[in-house]
Amino acid sequence: EWLEIWSCSASTLATDQQNRIWAGYDGSLQVIDFESNVTQILNETYTSLIYDDFSGLRFDAINKIAIDEEGRGWIAHGSYVDGGLTLLSVGDSVEDRGDDQMATFTTQNSGLPGVYITAVAPGHNNDVWVGGMAGAAHLEYGDSPFARQDDKWTTYTAQNSGLTDNHVRDIAVDAHGNVWFALAIGGVNVYTADGQWLAFTESDGLVFGSVNVVLVDQFDRVWFGTDGEGISLLNYNGTLSDKSDDLWTTYGPSPILPNGYVQALTVDNWGQVWVGNFGGGLSVNSSADFKHQYLPFIRIPYSWEYPYAAEAYPAEEEAALP
Repeated sequence: EWLEIWSCSASTLATDQQNRIWAGYDGSLQVIDFESNVTQILNETYTSLIYDDFSGLRFDAINKIAIDEEGRGWIAHGSYVDGGLTLLSVGDSVEDRGDDQMATFTTQNSGLPGVYITAVAPGHNNDVWVGGMAGAAHLEYGDSPFARQDDKWTTYTAQNSGLTDNHVRDIAVDAHGNVWFALAIGGVNVYTADGQWLAFTESDGLVFGSVNVVLVDQFDRVWFGTDGEGISLLNYNGTLSDKSDDLWTTYGPSPILPNGYVQALTVDNWGQVWVGNFGGGLSVNSSADFKHQYLPFIRIPYSWEYPYAAEAYPAEEEAALP
């Protein structure tokens, strides 16, 4: 079932290895610990911790959260005036700040591509990708991201690489090392593990060329949340460079999705899909019996939940929703 958990505007979501939900809002970060399962919402036994500018975050606006393989949160901040990147290690318990570690990256102490950082994605080899209004950058941080002496930064722009637009809204690194870039204009770019640049646009099956968020799931399917037209789902059938066998599904605005302005997508360790909408709050799709504390269920048919079969993804098909 789809259920609302929080009734404010959630701009970004992530889950860590301890099944904690990290939710970014305009002004604060919330880390939610369900301890065992999400049914704890029913009896309010879960715990959460709020971080803001009074508790270590240098910048208020949170544009993106990504969790690395060590369970650390990389937080992209910023606006046209100021911003940067925060690295946060919460430790074993969200109730104790004593074992927290935090580091702040700015244009003065790092190779960030400008102050307005909108995207961050950890890689698989002690590295992280970041993006913003002025392109993207790749940080190779060596043994520890909290130590700066061996950092190596590489910048990518529309002028020196295969990026088709400098405004990078989101980045995802898949299990194969391919780097996916969601762009404000022009759809999606991919920097493949073997060094090729590819592009996916509306002519390929993408529902809308302005993309806010990209997510690669455990089946190598790629989810794109757009800026007004809902969600596109790409199954490239293991042949990323060959578009002839690509299968697309579109989930447009409907009574099921609060609106088409999708700002956040994530899948947790239970296989639950979390969606954040602009002005539509935070919703979760789950087989567990739990609900929002104040708002009613938002329901969705099973066929939307986990349509694994390839035949569920005909090219450019509009999903049938009530």
